[in-house]
Amino acid sequence: IPSLDSDIKALEIYILDYSPKEGERAPFEISFELGEFLRPIKEYQSLENLRVQIGRDVKAVEKMLSVG
Repeated sequence: IPSLDSDIKALEIYILDYSPKEGERAPFEISFELGEFLRPIKEYQSLENLRVQIGRDVKAVEKMLSVG
């Protein structure tokens, strides 16, 4: 769970390749399946560091999905 505050407990799901059209809302209900372990929980010192890590995470997941 990417975090700036280790006291916050949440599950974050990043949806790859989804961009809503103008005025369209994201699906109300989403099903997901846990896959491979990506990395341990880490606390970030800034939003920029968090953004960089999310970019790395996305690339790692895309690589995992393209292999299978």
